[in-house]
Amino acid sequence: MQNWLCKGSKIIVTTRNKGLFSANDIQWIRYKVELLDDEKSLELFSWNAFGQANPVDGFVEDSWRIVYHCNGLPLALRVIGSSLSGKGREIWESALQQMEVILNFEVQKVLRISYDFLDGDYPKNLFLDIACFFNGMDVDDAVRILDGLDKGARFGIDNLIDRCLVEINSDQRLWMHQLVRDMGREVARQESPKCQRIWHHEDAFTVLKGTTDAEKLRGLTIDMHALMEYRYAEVVCTDSMVCRKRRRLNFFQQWLSDFFDGGKLQTGQTSLFPILSTDAFRKMPDVKFLQLNYTNFHGSFEHFPKNLIWLCWHGLSWSSIPNHVCLEKLVVLDLSRSCLVDAWKGKPFLPKLKILDLRHSRDLIRTPDFSGLPALEKLILEDCIRLVQFHESIGDLQRLLILNLRNCTSLMELPEEMSRLNSLQELVLNGCSNLNNLNMELEHHQGRKLLQSDGIVASTSFISSLPLKLFFPFRFSTRKMLRFTLFSLPRFLESLDLSGTPICFLPESIKDLGLLRALYLRNCKMLQALPELPFLLDLLDVSFCYSLQGLANPKSWTEGDGCDHLVEFQDRIKQELIQKVDSQMFRIMETVSAQIQPSRFQITFMDGIFNVVVYAFEDEMFSNLFCAEGEEDKWLIQNEFVDNFSFKISSPPAHRICGFNLFTGLGVTSAYRGFSNVYIEIRNNTSGQSLLCQFFVFPMRYARGVREVQSLLHTKLGGNDPAFDNGDDVSISVRPRGPAIQIRTVGVQWLHEEEGKDEDINAHNSSDDDDAAHVAEVEIASHIVRNYNCAFHGKRRARNFTFWNFAKKGLQLELF
Repeated sequence: MQNWLCKGSKIIVTTRNKGLFSANDIQWIRYKVELLDDEKSLELFSWNAFGQANPVDGFVEDSWRIVYHCNGLPLALRVIGSSLSGKGREIWESALQQMEVILNFEVQKVLRISYDFLDGDYPKNLFLDIACFFNGMDVDDAVRILDGLDKGARFGIDNLIDRCLVEINSDQRLWMHQLVRDMGREVARQESPKCQRIWHHEDAFTVLKGTTDAEKLRGLTIDMHALMEYRYAEVVCTDSMVCRKRRRLNFFQQWLSDFFDGGKLQTGQTSLFPILSTDAFRKMPDVKFLQLNYTNFHGSFEHFPKNLIWLCWHGLSWSSIPNHVCLEKLVVLDLSRSCLVDAWKGKPFLPKLKILDLRHSRDLIRTPDFSGLPALEKLILEDCIRLVQFHESIGDLQRLLILNLRNCTSLMELPEEMSRLNSLQELVLNGCSNLNNLNMELEHHQGRKLLQSDGIVASTSFISSLPLKLFFPFRFSTRKMLRFTLFSLPRFLESLDLSGTPICFLPESIKDLGLLRALYLRNCKMLQALPELPFLLDLLDVSFCYSLQGLANPKSWTEGDGCDHLVEFQDRIKQELIQKVDSQMFRIMETVSAQIQPSRFQITFMDGIFNVVVYAFEDEMFSNLFCAEGEEDKWLIQNEFVDNFSFKISSPPAHRICGFNLFTGLGVTSAYRGFSNVYIEIRNNTSGQSLLCQFFVFPMRYARGVREVQSLLHTKLGGNDPAFDNGDDVSISVRPRGPAIQIRTVGVQWLHEEEGKDEDINAHNSSDDDDAAHVAEVEIASHIVRNYNCAFHGKRRARNFTFWNFAKKGLQLELF
């Protein structure tokens, strides 16, 4: 290929296989083609269906229905749009009813190319398993399950990611596009003679009734709630696409007559669902994945599958699991929302079990004997509101990484045996409102030094051995918090959540938590100040800490809504008088100084000092801000700015141009989140030279849909800057960084030598009393300047510049 192209050539490659970019001798820049948003999807569909950017009248609602179904996939939008081009209303109605058939036929044969090119049976089976059973599951949990069948699941998933068949989303869950998932399920359906994977609830119900051969069954999933809703809910769609479901009062009786001749109904937690026979399990001896949510069975479980790796049975109606149910190969057991009181009677033996999930089992009183679960890594007991007793074998779980006890409201103490959980990384105690005792110590510690605070007891040895992620019980927030100055937190702590606690201070030693990444102090209303924080801290949340007045050197991203008394960010922002203010800056700002006195303070950033003037404006003041009376003709303004603004300089010949003011009216969409640059090129087309500069739009939050911002950039020319003279042809281009900022209006005012002389106005020429009267008190609420307008002045690369951001009332500017 190198012989075909000239040096410096750029090659654009589109592929479904990221492995093509692994060549070391070629510099690749990877760009992931994202799914289209709703607006772009509608536009692409419209071009294919109507030959224009928008739907024609009468087809708008139908077009949106199709767009929602395609879920941003360009291929699907193009295929179905082209198939409907030029068709009448009857064809459209038919297409809407048969949309899945159309997409399956046209789209899936294209998507299947990626599947067919997978090398070997293992990656294909892995893809089909995820498509049928594990789409949306936590990736670590899925890896544990799939490794129980064949090792190397993580490597296989990475391979599928490289082939663009699977993704891991921001919540660390496996994710497939709906049409990719449907393609995988269609492949599995074509294997129906083998009956390997059954994910459709009605098909699964047929198998569980014992009317289908399931000897080759690999996995089956059924949810009786979903099946009932699907089978017996009428969906009424109005023209506005609002759907509501009306369930028939007699649907259980109809279910009985349609599907279960002569069967019995059971009341209880599963709400009159049909009872099935355990004889169905005789016909599926080798099933590996089984989901039986809200199903009821009668008969002996002697033939319950013995090779199960994953069993998910939400709504299990048993009070305990029979001892004769053999689950020795099970890796993940999910019995959420069960009726269990004692999980097992006797000692269970599950040597390979890694995850036990009993969340929302509200009748559970005691945990099982854990001595037969040596491989357990994750124990979830969230919302087990009657849980009062831990089995003493809890300390034997030497591989346990995560213990979730959130909202175990009856739990009053944690057993001392938990101190032996040396591998524990995450302990969740939120909502344990009656937890009084953390009285635990490590075996390798001699003695015990107890700390007490209003009835809450904790040993120093336990506190110092806390896991990497800790969530304190909410009870602590209703009492005096444990005295942080008296104990040390573990140095390996990564996340600490103290939200809602009445702490006043944190210890200076918190800076020694070298691996701490996130610190949550939200709604700590008595917190007054924070010490120096760990260097690696990424996130600090001090929202609604009403008493907080200052932060020391916050290098991390800071959330601070509602901190009404926060006036100082050490090394970042500090309230003080400005010694000198640039005269041109002062003149412009003085246009409104007679109506409202400015608040002036200095912000210190890591790379320089910026002088700041803060004004509070009402909306009607904007019209007089830039064009003072008698100076309107000094501005060249282009409304409805598109790409560039071209004009010829017209100024008195005797006056040399020494700078300019550039006004920009911005539209900011709701997608805007952070501090962003706007790049400006002022090109002298006569001389061929260009001046490059930029201004900044601060992070914003919207109130009542306000989305208008005005910016003024004041720049002095000098040094190596290009010259601008009378009669020169000039063009100005303004390019925001990203689509969230839209340029609407651009105006320029040239500054001449007499107007641009460097004058300094000393803020301290008057007496102290005058200064106090002139400089209003600055209120910085949680680093947000509400309804203020900020003016910055500084030097970069030997050029003086000043810029302002002005925002209409209701828009909030975040200074950092």
